[in-house]
Amino acid sequence: MSSRGSAKATNLADIHACDLATSSKLATYLRSTAVPAFANELQAGRVRASSATVLTREHVGQLLSIFANLGGITSMHETGRATYLVGEVRAVLARPDCTDVESRTALAGLIEAVRSGELIDRTLTAALTDGGAVLVDGNKRAAAMYEAAGTMPIRIPMRLPIYLLEATAGVLALEGLLAGSINYV
Repeated sequence: MSSRGSAKATNLADIHACDLATSSKLATYLRSTAVPAFANELQAGRVRASSATVLTREHVGQLLSIFANLGGITSMHETGRATYLVGEVRAVLARPDCTDVESRTALAGLIEAVRSGELIDRTLTAALTDGGAVLVDGNKRAAAMYEAAGTMPIRIPMRLPIYLLEATAGVLALEGLLAGSINYV
C-alpha cells in the first residue's frame, strides 16, 4: 500500500498487500456483489488489494458508507458529507421520515444475526479514495456489527477483516468507480 493509502487507513491494523491468489478470490467474490466493476479493475491490475483489520467498534462506526441517500434523507443535507458514516446508518433508517423499509428490515435482520452468532461473513471491502476509505461491500453488515457490539453486555475487542482497494500508480483514482456505486436515490 502506498503512503497515500496508508494515511487514509489510520484506523486499521495489520495492513498487508494481498497475494495474487487472494486478490483473485476477492475479485471473484466482488463479481457476485453490487460492485462488480471493482472486480474487473482488480483482475486487470488497475487496482491492488491489501488486507487489514478494523480493531474497535468506534473505528467501524467512523468508516464512510456507500449510502448517500437513505429513504429520502440525504447525507449531504444532514451531515455535509457525501455519504453517511457506518455509525449513523441505523439512526437514519429508524427515523419516521425514512422511507427505506427494505434496508431497515435488512439491517434489523443482520443485527439479530450478529447477536445470535449466525452472521458468518464479516468481511468488509473499502475503496481508498482522496476522501478516505469508503466501504463498497459490507455496508449493512458493518452497520449491524457496529450496532450489535454497542448493545453487548460485555465489551470484547472487535477484529474485523477488511480489504482495501487502491488504484495502482498512474491509474485514475477510484472515485469514478465509486460514483457509480453510491446510493444517491
